[in-house]
Amino acid sequence: MVWKECLPKRRVFDTMLPCFVYENSTCRGNGWASREGWRAPIITRVCHESRAIAFETGRVLFPEDDPNVPAYIESMWSDSTTDIVAQYWRPGLESVVYWAIDDPDPYLFHYASRYQGAMIAEERLQAALQSTNTSDWTILARLKDCYVCLANPVMIHLTRREMLASQLFGRLGEEYTQLIDPADQQTLKKFHQLARTSSQQLPETMKFFDQLCTPSFQSQMHTWSHDTMSHWIWKEWLKEKQTNFSGIARPDLIWMGPPTPTNGRPFDPLSPHSFTQQGLFVPNLLDASRFSYNGNHPWVREKLAAAPRFYPRIMIRPCIQQCWRPRTPPRRGRPRGHYRAGGR
Repeated sequence: MVWKECLPKRRVFDTMLPCFVYENSTCRGNGWASREGWRAPIITRVCHESRAIAFETGRVLFPEDDPNVPAYIESMWSDSTTDIVAQYWRPGLESVVYWAIDDPDPYLFHYASRYQGAMIAEERLQAALQSTNTSDWTILARLKDCYVCLANPVMIHLTRREMLASQLFGRLGEEYTQLIDPADQQTLKKFHQLARTSSQQLPETMKFFDQLCTPSFQSQMHTWSHDTMSHWIWKEWLKEKQTNFSGIARPDLIWMGPPTPTNGRPFDPLSPHSFTQQGLFVPNLLDASRFSYNGNHPWVREKLAAAPRFYPRIMIRPCIQQCWRPRTPPRRGRPRGHYRAGGR
């Protein structure tokens, strides 16, 4: 049916506004894109038939009816067949409350188990893997499949007509958040072309697209997943180290790499100091450039099967706010040409 083709194929539901987190961006459209994503699809306002099709899988949620809806959202559209829940919390925001409760994770895990996936910020994942505190790492272990937003969202400034004509944000321009695989160069080139041919862009947008084809960026994206899982296995390895690898056969074969001495001490395959980076302020951080896990080891295969799957994604959002224009202070008093009914 034609109405089903008009429904959004995939929407990202923000449990917190990204403009609260990415404060270094000069774009003012992050919050606008999130609020537009909370609205019901356009076809719910066309006719009775189209509205019935939309409500077959979706519904409108209100905070007073559902405690899992953040209190600062008046209402939101929810469709478990298409939606992905996104959370932009990162370390350093503990004292900043932009949600109804101090802990934003209940929102994330409530919708992650019901929606088509979840997304977190890369800063949170890397902090959990590098910190000596295992609390956040244990929390993230509850996820199964998770998208990871790399750096800040890429904002493309354009008019609504350009957004609809590009067809890159859905058929009706309702898919305001696009999660692009860094390996999908064809799609990234389409967004790059849209940015070059649309309205005036901010320098940060063009700088990002210019670095896409650089060898350093391609190399970083190529090794991102493996390095992330190496740090994940490293956390599991440190946990087993506390019990002296009880029940693990041949723990000395878990890691592969050059057995070089460390600070004059002989290489010990069961000591964390043999695998860590020297001269860093973060203790017990795996040197992933020199060591990698042994995928054929039974213990490693067991941990990889139980670990979440993290998929790096580049977030691209549209903005129609014309952010390249300098802000002008509001004019005080009555504007020129103002006419008041009944006035002389």
